[in-house]
Amino acid sequence: MRIRIFLYVITGCCFGIVSWYASFLNDDIEMLLRFLPFASLASLLLILAGTWFLPAIFVASIEVRHAKDLWRPALAVACLWTTMVVSYYVYYAILIAVTGAGQLSFLRIVNATNPNVWEDWRQFFTRTVMPNIAEWLPASIIGGATFGGFIGLLYRRLSIYQSK
Repeated sequence: MRIRIFLYVITGCCFGIVSWYASFLNDDIEMLLRFLPFASLASLLLILAGTWFLPAIFVASIEVRHAKDLWRPALAVACLWTTMVVSYYVYYAILIAVTGAGQLSFLRIVNATNPNVWEDWRQFFTRTVMPNIAEWLPASIIGGATFGGFIGLLYRRLSIYQSK
């Protein structure tokens, strides 16, 4: 069980970073396909399916095979999505620290010329990173548990019908 949870956390970290880049991909797809009806909705669903739902289905299907009850797949997907949210914003902070991304160049730690860089980082972390994590954490826990439980229940129902 511990090894599986460790793997779910690693998967969540990887897909959190993938989700960072997928949000930019969604903007590019929408710009390319803006004249087609429902293109932006389709691209958003494709990005969501690839970055959030596919790993959740994978994790829930693994966990439901090892568990007798449905709370374990729910807990596993909640853990996965929570890790994805945290890694998304931690990766954002790392990018800001290394590259300084545009108007946030005063936060760049590498070759920092700002004498107040650590105070600015404290404010950035407490005003931007932590509130965003706190905003999305309940959604990842509740949504992940609900989605994981649903996938576990669906997996169980399908396996019951296949065994008959």
